[in-house]
Formats: sequence, C-alpha cells, structure tokens
Amino acid sequence: MRKISFGICILLFSSLFVNGAFCAQPQKGATPFVNYKVAEFNGSFILLDPILKYKVIKNDAAFEEPFGQFYGDELLQVECGKQSVVIGFSNGPSEDPNFEILVRKGKKSISKNIASERIAMSSACQFYANGNTDNSFNMRQKFSITDNEILEIEQPFYLVDRTCKTSTATVLKTERCGKGRAVASLPKGSDVHILISEWFKNDEHDQKISNCESGNENYLVSTPFGLVGWVENVRGDIYGNPGKPLSCIVFNGD
Repeated sequence: MRKISFGICILLFSSLFVNGAFCAQPQKGATPFVNYKVAEFNGSFILLDPILKYKVIKNDAAFEEPFGQFYGDELLQVECGKQSVVIGFSNGPSEDPNFEILVRKGKKSISKNIASERIAMSSACQFYANGNTDNSFNMRQKFSITDNEILEIEQPFYLVDRTCKTSTATVLKTERCGKGRAVASLPKGSDVHILISEWFKNDEHDQKISNCESGNENYLVSTPFGLVGWVENVRGDIYGNPGKPLSCIVFNGD
C-alpha cells in the first residue's frame, strides 16, 4: 500500500512539476520536462534528462550533512559529462524540504544546498528548482555548475503570478522601495494580481533579502482594471499573520 501511495505521490508531484511550475505556458523551443525520467531516493525524487545515467548509493565520503539536516542512507549519484553529481534530500528539522548537491570534478568537489520542493536536472548539468521553502512564494530558480561553485543564474525578477487580497490599504508606486509617484490607491480587501517580485540578493547566511534599506520585499502588481505598480510588502508568517498589504505573501519557514 505504501509503495502504491508513493507512486501516486510521484505522479501528482510530477504533474505539478511539469504543468504547474515549469511548463504552464511553454514557449516554442522550450524544454518542458515532460519526457524526463523520475529518479526516486530517500522518500523523494528528482526529474532527470533521459540521457543521464544514475544510481542510488548508500553514502559518499565527500558528502556532508549541513547542521540540522539528515539525508538518510540513500543518495542519488548522477553522471553528467565528466562530472559526478551526488544529491541528497532532506525534509529538514521542521518540514523544510531541501536538496544538497555535491559535484565532484576530479579531485575537487563543490557543494550547494537548494531549499526547494522539486528539482529537475538537464543534460547540460543544470538544475531547475521550484517550491515554497524558506521563501514567500513558489520561487523558480536555475543553477549552473561553474569551476568553483554551483551558482544561481540571476534573473531580472522572480515570477510570482498569484492573485490575492490586500490586508491593508495600499498605494502602487512607479518605483521600488516605496519611492516614485503613485499609480493607484487601493482600499483594504482589494483584489490584486502579483506579477513578479524583485530579484533578491543573498546575505552572509545565503538567505534571500530585499534590496531596500527597509528590508521589505517589493512586488509588481496589477489592479483589476490593469494598472501596474510596485508595492512594498511586509511578508506574513506561518503563525497566521498575513502579509501587509499583500495577504498571500507569507514566509514559509521558521
């Protein structure tokens, strides 16, 4: 029964991975991951390009568990070009799903922890991650292996594409960080569509933070009429406090 249930979960998450996050509106020539194979390990899975070879291993001498993480006795080893990639999955100490990526290049190894619910790996040894782990929305990220690190590919913005109500009155501005001219004023309880967020920088602990001095995150939103402007938002938390003024922007983490 557990095996059947896990199989159903894989189908559901694969569907979310393909249809919900990566391929909702695939562009011409895009790789929609629909033909990727499912590689299961440690109660989770990743999607792999069909040409990649992999196997489940018990351990790896260079694989280290970050503080508070436990990756069990199943790791995934993937051969990609001249690189050997070892991947571990953990739910963290408090339901914080994440993947630990170790890349061995000859005698040298580099690693990266990616907080995410789902990951796909292409034949170019690039990682595509999405999920609402330790962030405020379903964040889509791409990572590339360089000579010295596993680097997130910088985007101008992060796609949010979510509709919610305002928890307080708000003003849409022409610039981020609460600056610029007013575009529209909305009362509490207004419906808005969140289009994108600013690109977040990483602090010394590799946590994403705003580029504004206030520390508040910035989102480009549209009104029901179609006016577009920036909103500076104080994110909510998992203890029941909504985001202000964007109620649905809630940090999913401790």
